[in-house]
This record gives sequence, C-alpha cells and structure tokens, in this order.
Amino acid sequence: MSERINTRTPEHVVVCVDGPNADNQAAAWGANTAFDNEYIKLAGVIVSGTAVNYAPNAPLGSRDDAVSERVQLMHTARMAGLFKRGGSDVPVFVGKNVRDTYITTPIPHNAHVNHDDYDLYGDNMGMGRKAIAGDFDDALSHLGSLDGPLHVVVGGPFTEVPYFLQRPDIFYKLGHLAAQAGFEISQRAIYSKLAFNHEVDEISSAYTFLNYPNNMFYVPSDITRAPAATFQSAEELIRSNVHPEIGEIFIRHRARAEERHKEEQLRREREGQPFRAYPALSIHDLQAVMALQQSLGYERDIFEFEQIDTERAIANMVETSKMPEVIRQMGSAGVRQVADGVIPGRYVVAAQDTARYKQQALQLLR
Repeated sequence: MSERINTRTPEHVVVCVDGPNADNQAAAWGANTAFDNEYIKLAGVIVSGTAVNYAPNAPLGSRDDAVSERVQLMHTARMAGLFKRGGSDVPVFVGKNVRDTYITTPIPHNAHVNHDDYDLYGDNMGMGRKAIAGDFDDALSHLGSLDGPLHVVVGGPFTEVPYFLQRPDIFYKLGHLAAQAGFEISQRAIYSKLAFNHEVDEISSAYTFLNYPNNMFYVPSDITRAPAATFQSAEELIRSNVHPEIGEIFIRHRARAEERHKEEQLRREREGQPFRAYPALSIHDLQAVMALQQSLGYERDIFEFEQIDTERAIANMVETSKMPEVIRQMGSAGVRQVADGVIPGRYVVAAQDTARYKQQALQLLR
C-alpha cells in the first residue's frame, strides 16, 4: 500500500477542488510543490462547481444555475491567476458545468458571504480569466493524452471523477486517489453529517467509492479538524513564510468567515439554539495531497491507514442521504460485484502525526 509504483514513464497527478475556501487554493498549490520532480508531475487542476443562491431565504440545497455557473468560472479564474502569478505552467480547467451536475450544498445559503468578495486580485476579469486552459472537455482531452499512471486528489465534490472512469484513455491509467472525505458520522464537521465533499454531490461520491479501479485513501473531517492539526490563525501561516498569496487568501477568508460566524451566533441566540464554537484554521484539502504522497511512498508516517468497512460505509451513506433509495441501490449493485461484499483498496486515515503534518504542510505551501 505504501510502495511507490515503479515505471519508467513519469507519473502525473490531477487535482479536483471547488473554489470558495482558502484550503482549495492551498491544496492545489501544495500539490504543485509536492509533485514536481522527474518521477511525478502535477498535470492539471480542475475547479468543480459550487451551489450558489443569493435569493433571500433561499431553501437549503437550492441552486441558482446562472449565478452558480458564473461563480464556478470566477473561482477557476482565481485558481488560474494564482498559478500564473506564481510562475507555474500547470493548466487550470473549468470543471463539469455546474448546471449539468448533482452539486448541492448542506450549508445554509445565508451562512455564505458573496463569492465575489474572494476575487482579491481581480482575476475574474483579468489575468486569471485569460490564464484558464479550457473547459471540462478540454481537461478530459488533456488527461487522456498523458502517458503513465494518473493519480487523483479530490478536495471538493467527486463530480468529475465518474467521467474519468467512462473514458478508456483515462480509466486504464488511473492510479491512486486521495480525498478529503469520509463515511463515518462526523463529530467535527460543520453542517455536514459525514463530510462536505461527499454530501455536496453524494451520487458522484458513492459512484466513485464503488467503482474506482485502484486504491483510494480518505482523510475524514474528524482528522482534518482535530485540534492538534489546526493552526492558531492565518497570521501563523504568514509568519511561517508560506507563499504570500496563499497567506493573503487565508487572511481575507478568515476575516469573512469571522463576520459570518458572528452573524450566525446572533441568529442562534435569537432562536434559542446552542452556539457553535468558532472553527480553528484547518487546511482540510491539503491533507488529501499528503495522503497521496504517503500512498506513493514520497512521505512516511504522517498517517495511519485502515481498511474501510464497505457495508458500514454504505449504511452511513444511506442513513445521511437526501436520496437514500438511490444510494442503497447503488451500494447493493456495487457490493454484488466483489468477493465477500468488501471492496478492496479502500482506506481511511485512522490516526495522524499532527506535528509532522503541520511541519510538512508549511513546507508545501511555500
């Protein structure tokens, strides 16, 4: 499980993230640092959609397709701008058009700030927009043209991964997949019952879990949000000499998040609901990058992996699903295809050396 794949052809990595939070940019930039040698290269970043609805009292899980499509393009431009200004030629693509996906959100829309507030460098109409490499069809063509194994990092919804499985020019070279997600009832996730990246597109997540042809490594929210794995503040990252733009994104994002948190606490007070503790700074999706590093033998002893109990995972997906019968049927069909009802090659992080994680995280973000 931890041995590097031997090949004379360089391996490649594609990172799939959504755009709103600072840890999405951190994961992509960290992957650019982690996978940059003669053996393995970051081949591209794909920016998934986000369900957005600015209407007053918008129902939970609703989506304004026109606004969501515009926001997806804006977040892609932000990511492309980050790489362009950083001197990287890694291509950044728009993911599957959000209009044509199952993407929703478990977070109340009134808990979000305006997504345009995150366009700190004017990328939506500037450098970032010009630097976008193409749409999702272009991304698939690019990945299909690569030689050697192709590994996947998922730091957002799993929306794009099923399309990798449907193309022979991609499917037969898929290597390890690492994701920030999990299938146990979470004690630390905010709003989500299992993990945001699962629940935002549970159909694609379940399909990937059941059908991905190689090893998968999940880093659940209860690991990424463990108090010892969090940072005190965005200023701590700045003092540790992370990439200046990554640091600034965290500074601005935390400021917006703090405003949002205060509003949420006032709402809870009015409605007699218990307060939520203000979340510490967690760099969730970067941990999926590090899990992939360890699975390929480029890192050691940051994580302890254990086999996922397939039946338990499916049961938890069904229990927390908005479409339980669909997930149940998918799970039953998937389990019938494997011996003993256990899907091999499915691992979850059971424990973490938080000191090593934090040290390595700071290295990757420089």
